[in-house]
Amino acid sequence: PYFNRRTLAPMLGVDEARVHFVETDAGGGFGSRGEFYPEDFLIPWAARRFGRPVKWIEDRREHFTAINHSRQQEWSVTVGVDADGHLLGFDATMTIDLGAYLRTHGIWVAVLTDSYLAGPYRIPNYRCRVACVMTNKTPTGTVRSPGFFEGTFVRERVLDLVATRLGIDPALVRRRNLARPGDMPYTVATVSEAVSGRAVSWEGEDFAATFEHALETIGYDALVAECRAKNAQSDDVRYGIGMAAAVETSGVGPYETAKVTLTEDGTIVLAAGATSIGQGPATTLAQVCAEVLQVDPEDIAVHLGDTRFLSDGWGSQASRSAVMAGNAVLGAARDLRDQILALAARNFEASPDDLTLEDGAAIVRGVPHRRCTLREVATLAGGSLVAEYRHESDRGIGSCGLHFALVAVDVTTGVVRPERYVVICDVGRPINPMIVEGQLVGGVAQGLGHALMEDLIHDESGQLLTGTLMDYALPRADFVPPIRVVLLDHAPGPNPLGVKGAGETGTSGVGAAIANAVANALGAGAVIRRLPLTSAVVSSASRAAAELPQARAPRGER
Repeated sequence: PYFNRRTLAPMLGVDEARVHFVETDAGGGFGSRGEFYPEDFLIPWAARRFGRPVKWIEDRREHFTAINHSRQQEWSVTVGVDADGHLLGFDATMTIDLGAYLRTHGIWVAVLTDSYLAGPYRIPNYRCRVACVMTNKTPTGTVRSPGFFEGTFVRERVLDLVATRLGIDPALVRRRNLARPGDMPYTVATVSEAVSGRAVSWEGEDFAATFEHALETIGYDALVAECRAKNAQSDDVRYGIGMAAAVETSGVGPYETAKVTLTEDGTIVLAAGATSIGQGPATTLAQVCAEVLQVDPEDIAVHLGDTRFLSDGWGSQASRSAVMAGNAVLGAARDLRDQILALAARNFEASPDDLTLEDGAAIVRGVPHRRCTLREVATLAGGSLVAEYRHESDRGIGSCGLHFALVAVDVTTGVVRPERYVVICDVGRPINPMIVEGQLVGGVAQGLGHALMEDLIHDESGQLLTGTLMDYALPRADFVPPIRVVLLDHAPGPNPLGVKGAGETGTSGVGAAIANAVANALGAGAVIRRLPLTSAVVSSASRAAAELPQARAPRGER
């Protein structure tokens, strides 16, 4: 809301304060939001021009054709390794389809992809060339985990191909190349800041140790043995396990704002610049505020993405809400708490240090009958009390996410059935573990669609053929396997709450993990180098693998 208001006001020739933005209950925001579309200007312009309300209506096909598309990239990669699988060089060339013209996101997807292509690995010699190509399609935007999803697929498939060529287990290749704290600065830290301008802190991260913990947690050796046993019993359905290590950045600045108000009737009103796009910030931010003020979270009125309640903010994108808005709320709530205790202390002729908040009242420590309710505090103040806080940051927070997929592949039909999925994520301190788990599970479900079925297909004249939900395949509930989420707290986030973002980790590694699992199921001769892995793609790869002599199997060394 705040970005769009800053963009719209000068286009309309009015002062920004005269423009009121309020978010709608949009549910999930997975890519088509975070944009200033042409109608965002045309609708208010027409309303002011004619002095009448204007409604914007588009059918599903119109919407599908005009919203941001993404994910279309083509790659050529050369990788150098020694005989033990240690990475020596990574030389990549990417061509990305940006659509017919640039809109709000510009070339950001391309920038993110090449910035984080190196992932959590030590790569002594790294280069990525990027070519941005304009086509007749709708402009490219940022679908959930932009650049990270695509780059992780490329990098992690390359690592599995290295393992196949050397005849060693894919886990061993990663073990020998994942960075440890003493390896700083490693490739991703250098490239991300130089190319994207987004400085990221990797303080406390030990990717190799996290990986070892993950292998033990999921029982990797047992899963490999299980797949081998099943494959020995059947030639029609093959089982495979795939993995992917991805980096996540969150908490990007430059700032976020929050305001906490004690009203005249003693209730708490919270406003923040974060917006609700399915990640549950109303619940999470209310919890942060409630913990400081010692009230029930359900008694806090929360207003998000509404410029009437907060004049300046930033918004929700890039997994920043919990870090930026959470710490802004923490700061505002602490300021309000200090105001409340100061007023109550004056009333009791005591020091603020002798008071505490408990059950919606200021209480003298050790003397529970000397209490002043929040409504009484507001009366002492002669009205409401307001605290506004701006949390600033010049560095994002880096963390690691690990994905493991077990799939069954029907070699006759090419149908891939996900059997089990595990995502392991370092989230720092989870404010609400249930919400974090829900985000990660939802992210995996979305990633499964991108990995196995979602495809934007155009004909030779450039017309979109998959413009409705009859043509564009989405994963249904009965397609999604059991998803296990493991939350790690290896290193708290470098902020007062100690939190890290997790909004995109669930998606970033799915394409790579599924592709590696399918390749593992089909055997060493399988050529899996594109997404989505539709049945036609997998059938072709299966036939090609069957016609080739099998390469040597992994030695089992891990």
